[in-house]
Amino acid sequence: SNVVANTNVLITAQLVDANGIAGLDAGRTVVWNSANGGSFATPTSLTNSNGVATVAFRVATSAGTVHTVTATDNTALSGVSGNITVIPAAASQLVITQQPGAATAGAAFGTQPVLEVQDAFGNLVDDDATQVTAAAVGGTGTFDNPPRPNTALASIPGARSGLYVAVLPDSVVP
Repeated sequence: SNVVANTNVLITAQLVDANGIAGLDAGRTVVWNSANGGSFATPTSLTNSNGVATVAFRVATSAGTVHTVTATDNTALSGVSGNITVIPAAASQLVITQQPGAATAGAAFGTQPVLEVQDAFGNLVDDDATQVTAAAVGGTGTFDNPPRPNTALASIPGARSGLYVAVLPDSVVP
């Protein structure tokens, strides 16, 4: 299942016998382990009268991380969860990942700026609805051909969802 970065998910383990029938064995200690990080509210928990143990598990902050959780009781019975995949949190910042450069008077920047919409943990957010507006600050330069707001990403060469290339065809003229 997909879980938002740095959030808790409740993990439940049910004791079953060799025939897959739920065991009603209370008080067994279950030890929790995870692959690829994350953290548990507590490293162990006890089964209830229905043979069920639960624990809160906080997933990693890095989108794309895939966790699996293993529950092992005090008799060495164990089970492994399905994949828990971390997805980005809500968009919270716009980050310039490539600064414009190689400016020549009267010509477009040789290196165009690249912006990413990211969550609070630096994960790229798939957010096609974000509108990015560019403006010249300071200096005497002007936009010969301003960037197009809400340009479909498919029309920007090399762009992927969540990655915005500030397309300034004639760019800022110094």
